[in-house]
Amino acid sequence: MNVKIVLFNILSLLLLGVVGCESKEPTTSEKAKVRAIGDQASDILLSELKSRLIGAVQQSGPAGAIDACKLDAMTLTKKASTLSNIPVKVKRTTNKYRNPINAPDKWDKEALSFFESKEDVRDYFPEFYVQKIDQNGETHFRYYKPLKMYQMCLKCHGNTIKEDVRVKLKELYPNDLATGYSKGDFRGAIRVDIAKEYLQ
Repeated sequence: MNVKIVLFNILSLLLLGVVGCESKEPTTSEKAKVRAIGDQASDILLSELKSRLIGAVQQSGPAGAIDACKLDAMTLTKKASTLSNIPVKVKRTTNKYRNPINAPDKWDKEALSFFESKEDVRDYFPEFYVQKIDQNGETHFRYYKPLKMYQMCLKCHGNTIKEDVRVKLKELYPNDLATGYSKGDFRGAIRVDIAKEYLQ
């Protein structure tokens, strides 16, 4: 086979993330350990975000709270990483993102698809999802906690948004994808990255 063709095929695989990057099914024991760590880190973030947003809405109304969300959400996400009992990396992700920083990578898309496929299953929605990823010779895990839309969230993410809120969103997020939701809709997930060494 032509050497140039071989090199081209290898380069193509690397660019596609196929070489050195593989997803495996975690064991029941691994899932339990990952869930315990992921629950703790994601609960910290949810508590901080909820408290901050409720306070901002009460003080400044929904339009004013958008500023607080833009400034504080990423800070609180990083804070959740540092407050965990073990080193983790926390991120929020969704297919309909407002801030491009929250755009999903290929592993996130897999997790989001898993939750989306369960939306119409009556009386059941998964509480979490776990991935085991072998990447460049190292193994790490990802925990995902699904997020659903609450009534309060619809003021900035719903189908009917007040004009002052709409104007503010357009100003801060001109390419916003995160509207058109109804109460109870699947919104996205909190992701917690955990290195294998911390599952002992």
